[in-house]
Amino acid sequence: MSKEELEHQYSPSRWVVCRGPEEALKTYLQMGSHVGLY
Repeated sequence: MSKEELEHQYSPSRWVVCRGPEEALKTYLQMGSHVGLY
């Protein structure tokens, strides 16, 4: 997967729609720490 595809798939703005902002932010931060990109 390219970086663009990853960013699209794990985009916080998409998560906000399905999960709500707090849950999305938590998941985003967790994923970032696991992947090591952020």
